[in-house]
Amino acid sequence: MRYPRHVEITAALIASAALAVVVLSSCEFAPRVDRKLHSGIGRALAAEALSLLGHGGQITVITRDTEAFRQPALDLLLASFQREARRAQAAIAGTQLIQADPIRPAEVPSGDFFELIRRTAAGNVISPRRAGPLTRGADEQFQRTKNCADRSLQAASSPGPEFGVEAA
Repeated sequence: MRYPRHVEITAALIASAALAVVVLSSCEFAPRVDRKLHSGIGRALAAEALSLLGHGGQITVITRDTEAFRQPALDLLLASFQREARRAQAAIAGTQLIQADPIRPAEVPSGDFFELIRRTAAGNVISPRRAGPLTRGADEQFQRTKNCADRSLQAASSPGPEFGVEAA
């Protein structure tokens, strides 16, 4: 028994629509990144770092490596930060990438952070895109770090644990 042509076409369209619904409902789409927000945060952090920067000082950026685990928001923030620093003609001494998956707590390893402070000249700025180690009981290591007694360490208020600016 053969069905009329219009019934076969209707059945094929319904089956195709059902298949499309199943496929699209099983796919996971990443949420959209608010480019304006993260660019604004990068500009604000750059402005804070530039205000802490001494005459002839340089900026050192510490951030999470986003190559293994993509984080478009952090990439936007870093690009905006670097663009603002270039616009102000500030020198970025380097970018230190820390490899960690996004599930781990966002903090800079305290030993690396204090070694960077020890090697940084007065008037330079260390700008971590992660929380600093000061909340993890590393005060005694800071006290043992030589030549840091005359430097001020300021933490800027930040929108979350991924962001902060310190002056060394």
